[in-house]
Amino acid sequence: MKRGDLPSHTQNACPNVLIECGSRDIGCDWKGQRHKHAVHRSECPHCILRQDILKLKSERYYLLLVDCPLNVPPAGT
Repeated sequence: MKRGDLPSHTQNACPNVLIECGSRDIGCDWKGQRHKHAVHRSECPHCILRQDILKLKSERYYLLLVDCPLNVPPAGT
């Protein structure tokens, strides 16, 4: 590997670099070596249920907007 390739290797390919789970945004706090990430993803409930969790979060956000007291017309109108 050329010296100039090190940043790209570390960021994109190095199997030993520490990375975070791609589902950190929905609560997974896993950090580990890149080469262990595939096993983690196959066992992580956040990864397995990611699409369902995101859908529920979106629906919850919508319901909060719809049910927001600021969206209710004043009484008598």
